[in-house]
Amino acid sequence: MVRALAADKEGACFAVGVAGIMGDWDFAYWRIDTTGEQTLDYTYDYRPLGQEPHSFVDVASDVVIDGDVAWIVGMSKGVHDAEQKDKNPYLRGVLVPMNLHTGKLAGPVVVAPTAPGWLQSALFGATLHPEGVLVTGYRCDKSCSTYQIETSLYSFDGVRTWSEHEADNSGLAYGSDVAFDGQGRALVSAAVTQNGKLRGYVFGRRVGPPGTVLFEHWYPGAGPSEVLGIARDIFDRIFPVGYVTVNGETEARVTRIHG
Repeated sequence: MVRALAADKEGACFAVGVAGIMGDWDFAYWRIDTTGEQTLDYTYDYRPLGQEPHSFVDVASDVVIDGDVAWIVGMSKGVHDAEQKDKNPYLRGVLVPMNLHTGKLAGPVVVAPTAPGWLQSALFGATLHPEGVLVTGYRCDKSCSTYQIETSLYSFDGVRTWSEHEADNSGLAYGSDVAFDGQGRALVSAAVTQNGKLRGYVFGRRVGPPGTVLFEHWYPGAGPSEVLGIARDIFDRIFPVGYVTVNGETEARVTRIHG
């Protein structure tokens, strides 16, 4: 199943997704050149170095390309830390650098760090930043009963250099996609649970200290909605895409906003 794609400098298409059976998914990725020839068709089963063999459930959500490296972002469920005492599988956001031409790892897999009380995470969207890869998704507590939208910047060396979190939410809250504009803002498409229903919104946050939220834009209506993607043009106009519910009917929504 393909979940995202990007074009490399040669005009080839690099696609990412999942392969395998339910409960044992692996990262899947393909490259198709401009003649339509498939030059890569691989799966990758993530397993931390030094860990006892066990299955990880891997899901790719997005991909961005920097030179000859495709940064696959997503999530992996398993026992990530050898010192983890309970040995329960936890979901963690991951960034996987792959060589476009060989299909092999171009560097270590980067796992989103935990924080006290926040043991699980997932990444859904990514974009290139002058200093690395900007990503968004969520983090949650051990039981995922409380969520926070999380937006972070990782250097090309795999070091998290900046991260900000939105308010606690007792239902699902996540960043679905992210763009970076000429004003130094992370533009995040997202959804949070309000009154038992998801509601889509967009916000802009300064990348780097103090990480201030600069604007918010909410999808209208009382029915369920989500903002599922975001892009900006050369004039820094912002284009969120997603869906809203009107009179019980789900409708696609594309808007242009000025943040």
